[in-house]
Amino acid sequence: MNPEKWSFIFISGEEGSITKEVISDSSYVLLSSRNIGDRLAIAQICCRDDLKQRLAKLGFTIGSKIEIVSRTARGSVIVQTQNQKVGLGALLANNILATNQRNYS
Repeated sequence: MNPEKWSFIFISGEEGSITKEVISDSSYVLLSSRNIGDRLAIAQICCRDDLKQRLAKLGFTIGSKIEIVSRTARGSVIVQTQNQKVGLGALLANNILATNQRNYS
């Protein structure tokens, strides 16, 4: 595959289990609430193990650096990671926590 070209994959998911305690930590944000152009690091992924494995194969793991390239009003997002674009359905994006890259160590 030519590294100048982008692939695109869309993944949908189900409701996860991010706790209110984690969400209340102001350094974390729901991926579904971020804006186009935001550069983030993945902090937590709450979904079934098979979805986590599929995301991991795409390089979408804890600590992964991503950028929001598109989003819908309902929370679906397209993120850029490792020379590919990954579309995440609103339910899945609403169960992924991220932090600004500068805050992630």
